[in-house]
Amino acid sequence: MPETQTRAALYLRQSLDRSGEGLAIDRQREACRELAQARGWKIVAEYPDNSVSATNGTRPQWTRMLADAERGRFDVILAWALDRITRSMKDTERLVDLAEKTGVRVVTANGDIDLTNDQGRLIGRILSAVARGEIERKSARQRLASEQRAAQGLPPIGPRALGWEKDGITLVPREAELVRRGYELILSGGSLRSVVRLWNEAGLRTAPRRPIGSPKDAPKGGQLWAPYSVRDVLRNPRYAGLRAVKGDVVGQGTWPPIVPEETWRAVKAMLEDPARKNTPSTARKYLLSGLAVCGQCSAAINAGGLNRYGTRTYKCSRTKHLFRRAEPVEDYVTAVVVERLSRPDVTDLVTGARPDVTGIQTEATALRRRRDQLAEAFAEGDLTRSQLLAGTRRIETRLSEIEAELADAVQVTVLAAFVDQGNVQAIWDGLDLDQRRAVVDTLMTVIIHSPGQGTRALRPETVEISWKTA
Repeated sequence: MPETQTRAALYLRQSLDRSGEGLAIDRQREACRELAQARGWKIVAEYPDNSVSATNGTRPQWTRMLADAERGRFDVILAWALDRITRSMKDTERLVDLAEKTGVRVVTANGDIDLTNDQGRLIGRILSAVARGEIERKSARQRLASEQRAAQGLPPIGPRALGWEKDGITLVPREAELVRRGYELILSGGSLRSVVRLWNEAGLRTAPRRPIGSPKDAPKGGQLWAPYSVRDVLRNPRYAGLRAVKGDVVGQGTWPPIVPEETWRAVKAMLEDPARKNTPSTARKYLLSGLAVCGQCSAAINAGGLNRYGTRTYKCSRTKHLFRRAEPVEDYVTAVVVERLSRPDVTDLVTGARPDVTGIQTEATALRRRRDQLAEAFAEGDLTRSQLLAGTRRIETRLSEIEAELADAVQVTVLAAFVDQGNVQAIWDGLDLDQRRAVVDTLMTVIIHSPGQGTRALRPETVEISWKTA
């Protein structure tokens, strides 16, 4: 009886395919096919995991290969090298279990590994341990290099950041200006959606990457901005010229900042404020929804939708005792706002005692340097652990105070556009709805009363203004 031909399955993997062309996979395939032909084996399946890590990612083809092996689809797993198949002891033990259960062998261009006997298992485990050690050494080198770059104030390595060239140093003027306008929008009461609209309409796109769920060999491309991606940019200390490691500022960067540190601190504080909520979708059409209160029960006034005549309305959020047309109320509040901001003393609403920003930043730099010195002294054995913790705690407390002071340095910016600009009505008309709502919220509380039975014309006494800023 003729001998049955050995069935081989090719497992092909590379960790990172920068070009997207799968050339390393092709080279592995060619070498494995030559080996199979030399041994007279029949290739019955291929399992290519392109641009997939063996240590920190899901490998769909690896999982499918193990399942097919258990079904008896092939006799040999053929790969370029063992570290293409496994770089962890856990995966090695899965192969050992598979070999003992099905008798499948692992063959590489570097030699056979028979995991069905104790000698082969020993060799496989040793090779996996060596591969794991290489990963850990590489990780340590990368971490050390990253820490060294941070200590030198050099920009992080990675995708090009919006606003700079690939070198992380040279500004892209148009992008930098749009980033600045994004910060200004938030400070002037705009929402993340306002920045999304600005950047998308200007043609800006996110860093190129593959769409979620696309094949590994799909081309990368920039995506439209969304609120979450805009938030990530505006919270990044890089835009204030600050170097950070895992989100913690460690010092000044060597690149030109796009916004002052106090601007970044203020926007970051606003975006991380737990009280900050995304404006409900209905509020995008209503100036006073969620801001005004009911004159009878003090509950919030919400958008009431359209009445039977197709007119926008407001209603009390608690009961049905208040229901009013929106447009006359909004026109009246707008007229009051424009009149107030047209007065000569509008500057007093905006300007205040501005802290010494330069002095504060100098102090923060000195504190961060002192924090590093404490860590070095502890490493050299000159400080005890309790001394290190106590010193670091004092520094961190003062740094937190400084960050709050810097954030306060640019408050009330929501009204800054109206200072020394002349035509207040034109400025108001140029604001988006989120910014107008922020102006109203800064200046006043609007108390809406029932207009009375059969009343059509707006009576000013039914729209009460309680000033927050004199």
